Amino acid sequence: MLLSACSGSGKRQFSSLAEARDYANDNRNGYISSTESGDHIFSARVNPVLQGDDVVGINLRIARADGKSVLGHGESSPEDIAAHEMYLSFDFLQDVYLNVDGKEVKPLLHHYEHTYQLKPGVDILLTFPLIHPQSTVQLLIRDHLFGEGLQELTFDPQVFGTITIQ
Repeated sequence: MLLSACSGSGKRQFSSLAEARDYANDNRNGYISSTESGDHIFSARVNPVLQGDDVVGINLRIARADGKSVLGHGESSPEDIAAHEMYLSFDFLQDVYLNVDGKEVKPLLHHYEHTYQLKPGVDILLTFPLIHPQSTVQLLIRDHLFGEGLQELTFDPQVFGTITIQ
């Protein structure tokens, strides 16, 4: 079995799906982007697009630099934490988009992973329509929850190419 990643600028071949996943998980290959702002770290990973997919997934993680709980920091009451979870579950979708060749692409859906304070970070899966960018893609997040302002994570266009099985 031979896998290849296709983009507008070339083709990358893999001998197995595991090799393709390892490639995508390597920070040096452009699938992962992160930025720090204030007390928070925003990191995102583009999920490789497989042949036949009509969407692209991006895993977003929000963590605190000190390793403490994102939702329960400071003097957050149980009501505050519940309000934060409601925002992440329902309203966050309005505050995130891709900038693709100067056009705003809104997510089709998102899923906030409720962890009930069992881990300190916040994980959100974002699903966008399949894109074929010609230039750098930015994931833009208008952060209303943590007060960190506009967050920008950038990706090279080739990470949105399709991985095919030949």
